[in-house]
Amino acid sequence: MTNSHIRPGTPEWEELCQRCGRCCYEKLDYCGEIFYTASPCPHLDMSPPRCRVYHNRTVKQPDCAALTPDIISMGVLPQDCPYRRFAPDSPLPKSSSELPDEIRRQLNLDT
Repeated sequence: MTNSHIRPGTPEWEELCQRCGRCCYEKLDYCGEIFYTASPCPHLDMSPPRCRVYHNRTVKQPDCAALTPDIISMGVLPQDCPYRRFAPDSPLPKSSSELPDEIRRQLNLDT
């Protein structure tokens, strides 16, 4: 099946997810770049990493964005995520430890 036939929200789309939980960490957009924080979503079960409210996640956690090609192209997913095939040239997220010290202090981020 080619990428053009897989649509967000379909069973084929959902099957791409490896359920690693890495995309369930809070992210910051700073100057157009995405930075991961060390803070997981409160609905992320850490062992194994699974969303406890997956089917209602955008209701239970309003800032949880359902993955779409547009969201993926923003650079929110790690290099080895299967969804990146829909935006292979998108930037990679960075660690919040790469934020300027002043910004990390203002946001009270532990690095």
